[in-house]
Amino acid sequence: VCQALRQAHHDVAIVDNFSTGLRSRVHAGTPVYAGSLLDGKGVESALRAHEADAVVHIAAKKAVEESVADPLYY
Repeated sequence: VCQALRQAHHDVAIVDNFSTGLRSRVHAGTPVYAGSLLDGKGVESALRAHEADAVVHIAAKKAVEESVADPLYY
């Protein structure tokens, strides 16, 4: 998604806690705001710092075994 947005000449920033993703997969030069999307103030701070005018939310938990073991987390 980020690559497609960059190719369409959009500025991209990432908010991620990297609980399942890898920071090494982030394109060099892309601003990264490390933190949880559950932290509203942190997300708001990141959006203001980047002067965001749009958000694409693609965060999700996807581990089947973990979701069965701890369904309330999902």
